[in-house]
Amino acid sequence: MKRKILFSILSLVLVFSLVIPMGCLPKRDAATPTTDAERIAALESKVSQLQSKIASLPESNSTDYSGDINALYDEIDNLSMELDDILVSVDEMLATWEEEQESSNGSSSSGGEVVTTRWTPSIDFDNLTWADTEYTVSLDRHPTSIRDEDTYKLKVTVTNPVGGTATLALQPDVVLWVYFTPSSKDTSVDVNNTGLYYTGSDGLDSHGSIFWDAEYNPSNGVDCRRIEFMSEEFDVKALPDGNSFTISMDFDLYYVD
Repeated sequence: MKRKILFSILSLVLVFSLVIPMGCLPKRDAATPTTDAERIAALESKVSQLQSKIASLPESNSTDYSGDINALYDEIDNLSMELDDILVSVDEMLATWEEEQESSNGSSSSGGEVVTTRWTPSIDFDNLTWADTEYTVSLDRHPTSIRDEDTYKLKVTVTNPVGGTATLALQPDVVLWVYFTPSSKDTSVDVNNTGLYYTGSDGLDSHGSIFWDAEYNPSNGVDCRRIEFMSEEFDVKALPDGNSFTISMDFDLYYVD
């Protein structure tokens, strides 16, 4: 099972390097010492080395290789995080490139059409204060690029890393803020239909749903500069070492015709 993880990561890197044509991405500064292509090649080499190391370990019950194997898995986790960072970076570059193409073709605002833009989501918590413990927060979305009128799936994951200082205690009255910032300031949204909706959670105290207050800047949604959603207060259960809690949402985006 563990070796399958290695093969999956290696396959992802190889497919990623073949599918994304690096020559089509925006150029980086010439002073940058390491390109994405070089970073991907280095990761491929590291994954190959780890694969060889695990394959070379004898399959014997007489010797405990758990320490060596766990160390290799830690390296794999680090490589996975590096790959995630590269994927996010490339996605942002592709979105920027698409906008530049639209602008150069004069298609973004010609003929009185509604101007669409790229929205960047971000999150913040109030009252999430696990003392002396570093936890990680991630925000996943699908589709990745938030541009056209659509329903976008968002998931917030908060993890207490393996090796954390202690079991994290119950956190009452937590508030989640979700922000959407547009790349264009001349985009008008339909404030009556654009909204954020709770679709499920794991690791929270039992409750029917999470409701949201919305604030648009400006309030009529014309030439929108920011959308803010603030959740009602909710409780987070004690989060043991290595565990996570998640909150899933739908973001419905509508523009003014």
